[in-house]
Amino acid sequence: MYERRNTNIQLKMKPGAIKRIEISPAVYISHDELFVSKARFVVERHMAEFEFNVDKFAKQMATSQSTLYRKLSALVDLSPGEYIQQIRLRHAEQMLKQKAGNVTSIAYAVGFNDAKYFSRCFKRYCGDCPSDILKKQFGSALKRKEL
Repeated sequence: MYERRNTNIQLKMKPGAIKRIEISPAVYISHDELFVSKARFVVERHMAEFEFNVDKFAKQMATSQSTLYRKLSALVDLSPGEYIQQIRLRHAEQMLKQKAGNVTSIAYAVGFNDAKYFSRCFKRYCGDCPSDILKKQFGSALKRKEL
């Protein structure tokens, strides 16, 4: 029948014959960091869509709503709805500081379809009204011009 043979082969090499291969430095990312990074990317890609909600977020992440909730709660201590809103508000804050438009246009640009609701959420998040941030930015620009 079948005969078992010794398949161990020993290679005879001269000392120093093995050369070291240079490799690029590797960056290892944990699954959790990758998940949060993907979540941020998905929300930022759909940020301007006011109908982007937790259901669509879960579908884009290829997971169920309950798994998305559980993972985001554990990793960033926010529900998926709060996560979407916080990313939108952080972008709105940057846009206001860069004077990218008026409050209403920025609200629409980050996915809010009601400027009053945007202002309430923004004030709760930042502590200042969006119009106050614009006034501070324009005020500091005017003071610089006067000097």
